[in-house]
Amino acid sequence: MPVVGYESTYAVSDAGRVKRVESVVWNCKGYYLTRKERVLKPGNDRDGYQLVGLCQDGQRSTRKVHRLVLEAFVGPCPDGHQTRHLNGDKQDNSLGNLAWGTAAEQMADIEAHGNRHRGEAHHFYGRCGSDHWLADVSI
Repeated sequence: MPVVGYESTYAVSDAGRVKRVESVVWNCKGYYLTRKERVLKPGNDRDGYQLVGLCQDGQRSTRKVHRLVLEAFVGPCPDGHQTRHLNGDKQDNSLGNLAWGTAAEQMADIEAHGNRHRGEAHHFYGRCGSDHWLADVSI
């Protein structure tokens, strides 16, 4: 399926792979250039979600793969919704694992899969020294 907003340049599969389709573009040196089809290699953001860089008409943007899959196969994100990974694996961007959902549904998924970090596993744990005012707060 074509990537929404990049229909003539990129396509996304239901398995979560994004590819650049073959196209002819105007080169800055003054001639046409044929860009061959290739599958993009995704990177990861700091939260562990896969990202790809897309470019069209000289404008470059970075997009999350799970959103590209849902927008192409399901439709635009409804107001107040976000992407849910149903099995809890942020790297699994297959269509069967993705759905639009509310923040409450997303938190329920995180709790169900044990992906919520608390205590020593939380990213903020230990950042405050013993002399910090948070050290005295008991929860």
